[in-house]
Amino acid sequence: MDDTILVADMPTLYREVLDAVARLERAGERVVAYDIRRRAIATYSSRWDDRGKRALGKLAREAATRLAATQRSARDGSLSAPGPRAPAPSAAGSAPRRVRRTLRAMPTIVSDLIDRALAGFDTLAATAEPIADEWQYVNDLDTVWRARLRAVAEARGSEPAPAGTEAAIEALVAEAALVTDPHRAIDWLSTLPQVALAALGERG
Repeated sequence: MDDTILVADMPTLYREVLDAVARLERAGERVVAYDIRRRAIATYSSRWDDRGKRALGKLAREAATRLAATQRSARDGSLSAPGPRAPAPSAAGSAPRRVRRTLRAMPTIVSDLIDRALAGFDTLAATAEPIADEWQYVNDLDTVWRARLRAVAEARGSEPAPAGTEAAIEALVAEAALVTDPHRAIDWLSTLPQVALAALGERG
C-alpha cells in the first residue's frame, strides 16, 4: 500500500472512531465507549500500517453497530426480543443487572479525560507531521505536554472530574479534530493541552 495514502487515511479513521465514541457516551454507553477508545488509542499510537488501518476501521464499525443497537433499544424500550415477561429475579440473580447499572453510573474520572485530551493531541501531531522543517519543534511539544498531562493523570487520575469538564474537553477534542492545516495543527499542539489543563483546574 502507498504510505502516503495510509498516512492520509489514519487520522480520518481515528477521528471517525472518536466521533462514534462520543456519540456512544452521549447515549449512555460509557463502559463500551471507554473500551473502544482505549483500543483505538493503542492502535493509533503504535500501528501506522495496513493492519492498523483495518483495526481502526473495525473499531469504527463496532462503535456504529453498538450505537445503532442502543438507539433501537431506546426506541423499543428493550434490547431483548418480544416475548413473555420473565419472572422477577431473586436477590442473588439480580446482582449482574445492578453491576451493569453501577458501571454505567460511574462518574468520569480525571484519567479518562486525560486520555481523551491525549487522543486529540495525537490527532494534531499526525496532522502536523508533513511539516518536516518543524519536526524537532513538534517532537519537543509532544515530549513536554505529554509528560505534563501524564503527570496529572498519575497524581489525580482516580478523582471524579470537576463539573462541566467532560463536556469542555469533548468540545476541545472535537474542535481539534477539525484542524486540517499542518501549520495550524502545530499551534494547536500548545493550545489543546493548556486548555485541557485549565479545564481540570491545573496550571499549564
